Amino acid sequence: MNEDTSLGSIAVITGIFGDYDDVPPIPTGFDDAVLVSDKPIRSPWRNVVVERIGSPRLASKLPKFRPDLFTSCRSSVWVDASMRDEQNWLRGAVGMKLLTNDLVFFRHPERSTVLEELIASLELDKYRDQPLLEQVHNYQLRGFRDDLGLWAGGVIARNHNSRNVEFGEAWLTENKKWSIQDQISLPFVIWNLELSPGNFEEDQYAGPVKWIQHKGEFRELALQKRTRKKFRSKINTLVRLSKERNYSIIWFLIKKKALRI
Repeated sequence: MNEDTSLGSIAVITGIFGDYDDVPPIPTGFDDAVLVSDKPIRSPWRNVVVERIGSPRLASKLPKFRPDLFTSCRSSVWVDASMRDEQNWLRGAVGMKLLTNDLVFFRHPERSTVLEELIASLELDKYRDQPLLEQVHNYQLRGFRDDLGLWAGGVIARNHNSRNVEFGEAWLTENKKWSIQDQISLPFVIWNLELSPGNFEEDQYAGPVKWIQHKGEFRELALQKRTRKKFRSKINTLVRLSKERNYSIIWFLIKKKALRI
């Protein structure tokens, strides 16, 4: 597949790092289809191999945040390797949305605030060594009010312009500085840069794009079950105590260091 630099050309971009996913089918109708990886992968996608610096999860952020580095198309849509466009919906929807928006996401299908995402993330083993509490507390101190809602990151459409380059670099900086949980840093970056992204009206999980579990998550979930019940009991107690004492829940959790289980 050849790159298309013509006006209105759109690339679809995905990534596989650390053998975390199987190669997905290419969504139909795009002018370029790019699979970015940390080792050569033979497939119908145009494979771009990059040197992996750091963990596979952190390395995978580069094509997600800066897709313009991997295609000459004027626009792109990042599609997580766990997503499937079985109804051939994606190309038409992205093309229409990018006519009136430079940046487009799905809204999160289950949560609507960074605080809710934080609490859900704290019980996951893959984030246990990440300073999520300190990260959100820092955002609060900087004036972030957590009233923008929450976006999902599995599908991201954008026009390749200087504003979105700035956005991608800022988002990458937060992931390097704080944590790889990019759904926590995303609303802060959007707020800090005063962006107004568009939204796909459909539900990312129940809509025309299908999500399948990451191959690597089957191993993680087996380990996770050991601590989940204990964690949920503890977090419920701490949330109740913070409300009774009129503390900020984030400050209270940091002060207690009570979630280091």
